[in-house]
Amino acid sequence: MVPVGEVEVHASRAAGAGAASADTHAVDKDGSIKHCAVSQISFAPLGTELNKYSAEVTQSTDRGGEQAMLMASGSSVDKLGRNLFKVHLLDLANTIDSGMASANLIRLQYNTIGISDAMTMGGQGRREIIADSIEVASVGQSHTTGLMSFRHLVPNRKPTLIVYGCTIQPSAHTIDAPGLDRKAGGRCQRLDILHHSYPGPGSWGGMYAAKSMSVCIEILSFGLPISSSAPATSQANKILELDMGSRDVLTHEAFSNAITMMHAFRGSTNPVLHLIAIVKAAEIYITVDDCAPAHRRPHSLANMKPSGKHMMIDLNALSSLPALLKYFLDNLNLLNGDVMSITGKILADNLRDVEAIRMGKSQGDLAPLNAPLKSTGHLTLMRGNLCTGSTISELMGKEGSYVEGPAICFNEEHLVMEAIKERRLKDGHVIIQYAGPGGMPSVSELLGPKVPIMGARLGKTAALISDGRLSAASYFFCTGHVVPEAIDGGPMALVEDGNKITIDSKVREVNLHVDQQTLTK
Repeated sequence: MVPVGEVEVHASRAAGAGAASADTHAVDKDGSIKHCAVSQISFAPLGTELNKYSAEVTQSTDRGGEQAMLMASGSSVDKLGRNLFKVHLLDLANTIDSGMASANLIRLQYNTIGISDAMTMGGQGRREIIADSIEVASVGQSHTTGLMSFRHLVPNRKPTLIVYGCTIQPSAHTIDAPGLDRKAGGRCQRLDILHHSYPGPGSWGGMYAAKSMSVCIEILSFGLPISSSAPATSQANKILELDMGSRDVLTHEAFSNAITMMHAFRGSTNPVLHLIAIVKAAEIYITVDDCAPAHRRPHSLANMKPSGKHMMIDLNALSSLPALLKYFLDNLNLLNGDVMSITGKILADNLRDVEAIRMGKSQGDLAPLNAPLKSTGHLTLMRGNLCTGSTISELMGKEGSYVEGPAICFNEEHLVMEAIKERRLKDGHVIIQYAGPGGMPSVSELLGPKVPIMGARLGKTAALISDGRLSAASYFFCTGHVVPEAIDGGPMALVEDGNKITIDSKVREVNLHVDQQTLTK
């Protein structure tokens, strides 16, 4: 929150490129900006000497989310600051360290690179080194167990407990304003929103990648109870004495439970990638067909953002994830209660004394099984001659069931945003090629183009197709994770501007309408 009084918003410029322009805004008691002289606000152009790289985040009007985080952590728009999402994690780590010290345990606390999708979205951030550095430290130094580490411990069968950083409080603003500075609003309103977007630490409250995985991790029993929707209140059990390693918990049935809840919560497509990677390390056979069988899973029982109205913190106010799990166990046996947990007990025993959540017509957050919020699942696995392996679509019910149009091809996501700014993007399909694991190592999440496409009012006439990774923030027809990807010689590499493409979710097909000779190149 910004303090009451005066707040300065500076625009940094290189020496010799012109004096820095500053604008002073009066801030009301509720934190809103009372007046703003927009003519005095000056943003240095991208590529200016000295701020060549930081300006991509601090001064581009396309990076409002990142600027909001920097402002919330105490920085003016021209300064790089701490990542607010993670600002509380050091205190959490120190608390854990103190507890281990009081138990006379030898422990080692070490850091790794902190990269947030919220800061790297639309850029070229890389994340593999994070997991690699933790694995080197943990395995190389023969740690007995680990806190806040997961995938790297799976192959080594070590006891693992994830202390999730929990959920951010929702901000005061309720409008959804993609491309605000180019639409109805203006710079003053934009700055006001940036100042109030992040009231505190924690991960995004909607069912995006982090929250979707936190639900899966809690269901897999590696997370502290209730941690996916609120700060954890339970004490870790004596998992070392039980010698409960990751392989004892990660079973086919446990992953099936996680997939079931991911569908019920309308989770992101990202857990599909993560869960498949984890089961591979655990030597369990689960495929993409197991993760996205929309016709065999409970459909949209939780009214969660980004497709719904509520945040995960609202679930905690209503009850908790364990209470919802108990409801699933007691109704139609949607979960397997015999799976082992990190506590040494099976899931059913862990939930024995938990009161199941009560469903009713008055509940806006949760829907009963016989009256789901949506009659079909949101994660839809599709195939066709453009994606002979598969593609995963996140259908929220707003995009319809069929779309067709000419292809508009891009090899990098930032080129899509440039085309929108220059008003070159028209009705049709936006194809982003070479954005998968092979074509773009670390698989950047393609949130960047989605919001500008909506801001350009192309949401009803365009569709996004990519072999890259898609965020949960889908407002129109989007399908990603196309296999085989373009870099591997898949049909995605054959698409050219103007080629007709159809997406039909009813028959679950994405097809490129060219002659057979072209397809067999």
